[in-house]
Amino acid sequence: MLAVSGMVVIIGLGGMIAVVWASLNERRRELAILRSVGAGSRDILALLALEGLLLTAGGVVSGYMLLTILSLLAAVHAGPLRPRDPPMGGFD
Repeated sequence: MLAVSGMVVIIGLGGMIAVVWASLNERRRELAILRSVGAGSRDILALLALEGLLLTAGGVVSGYMLLTILSLLAAVHAGPLRPRDPPMGGFD
Protein backbone atom coordinates (compact mmCIF):
# COMPACT_ATOMS: atom_id res chain seq x y z
CA MET A 1 0.00 0.00 0.00
CA LEU A 2 2.88 2.34 0.77
CA ALA A 3 4.35 1.74 -2.69
CA VAL A 4 1.04 2.58 -4.36
CA SER A 5 0.66 5.80 -2.37
CA GLY A 6 4.24 6.74 -3.22
CA MET A 7 3.54 6.22 -6.92
CA VAL A 8 0.41 8.37 -6.65
CA VAL A 9 2.43 11.18 -5.05
CA ILE A 10 5.11 10.95 -7.74
CA ILE A 11 2.54 10.99 -10.54
CA GLY A 12 0.72 13.93 -8.90
CA LEU A 13 3.96 15.89 -8.60
CA GLY A 14 4.74 15.15 -12.24
CA GLY A 15 1.34 16.50 -13.25
CA MET A 16 1.85 19.65 -11.20
CA ILE A 17 5.28 20.23 -12.72
CA ALA A 18 3.82 19.79 -16.22
CA VAL A 19 1.09 22.35 -15.54
CA VAL A 20 3.55 24.90 -14.14
CA TRP A 21 5.91 24.32 -17.08
CA ALA A 22 3.08 24.83 -19.60
CA SER A 23 1.94 27.97 -17.79
CA LEU A 24 5.42 29.45 -17.85
CA ASN A 25 5.84 28.59 -21.54
CA GLU A 26 2.57 30.36 -22.33
CA ARG A 27 3.72 33.43 -20.39
CA ARG A 28 7.19 33.52 -21.88
CA ARG A 29 6.48 36.74 -23.80
CA GLU A 30 5.13 38.49 -20.70
CA LEU A 31 8.17 37.40 -18.70
CA ALA A 32 10.49 38.65 -21.44
CA ILE A 33 8.81 42.05 -21.38
CA LEU A 34 9.22 42.21 -17.61
CA ARG A 35 12.91 41.36 -17.97
CA SER A 36 13.36 44.01 -20.67
CA VAL A 37 11.95 46.78 -18.47
CA GLY A 38 14.38 45.88 -15.69
CA ALA A 39 12.67 43.26 -13.55
CA GLY A 40 15.12 40.79 -12.07
CA SER A 41 14.65 37.08 -11.54
CA ARG A 42 13.76 37.69 -7.91
CA ASP A 43 11.09 40.24 -8.89
CA ILE A 44 9.52 37.84 -11.37
CA LEU A 45 9.59 35.00 -8.84
CA ALA A 46 7.92 37.25 -6.24
CA LEU A 47 5.28 38.25 -8.79
CA LEU A 48 4.51 34.64 -9.67
CA ALA A 49 4.43 33.61 -6.00
CA LEU A 50 2.10 36.49 -5.11
CA GLU A 51 -0.18 35.61 -8.00
CA GLY A 52 -0.32 31.98 -6.87
CA LEU A 53 -0.98 33.01 -3.28
CA LEU A 54 -3.84 35.32 -4.28
CA LEU A 55 -5.42 32.68 -6.52
CA THR A 56 -5.16 30.11 -3.74
CA ALA A 57 -6.64 32.48 -1.15
CA GLY A 58 -9.48 33.34 -3.51
CA GLY A 59 -10.20 29.66 -4.08
CA VAL A 60 -10.19 28.93 -0.36
CA VAL A 61 -12.53 31.83 0.45
CA SER A 62 -14.96 31.08 -2.37
CA GLY A 63 -14.93 27.36 -1.53
CA TYR A 64 -15.63 28.09 2.12
CA MET A 65 -18.51 30.40 1.23
CA LEU A 66 -19.99 27.85 -1.19
CA LEU A 67 -19.68 25.08 1.41
CA THR A 68 -21.33 27.25 4.06
CA ILE A 69 -24.25 28.10 1.75
CA LEU A 70 -24.71 24.48 0.71
CA SER A 71 -24.60 23.23 4.30
CA LEU A 72 -27.16 25.84 5.38
CA LEU A 73 -29.43 24.83 2.51
CA ALA A 74 -29.05 21.17 3.45
CA ALA A 75 -29.85 21.94 7.10
CA VAL A 76 -32.98 23.87 6.13
CA HIS A 77 -34.07 21.12 3.75
CA ALA A 78 -33.43 18.29 6.24
CA GLY A 79 -35.23 19.99 9.10
CA PRO A 80 -34.28 19.69 12.76
CA LEU A 81 -32.33 16.62 13.71
CA ARG A 82 -33.80 14.31 16.33
CA PRO A 83 -31.69 12.26 18.70
CA ARG A 84 -31.71 8.57 17.89
CA ASP A 85 -33.95 6.29 19.87
CA PRO A 86 -32.05 4.21 22.44
CA PRO A 87 -31.55 0.57 21.50
CA MET A 88 -34.02 -2.01 22.70
CA GLY A 89 -33.35 -2.81 26.31
CA GLY A 90 -32.35 0.85 26.66
CA PHE A 91 -30.42 2.63 29.33
CA ASP A 92 -32.65 2.55 32.39
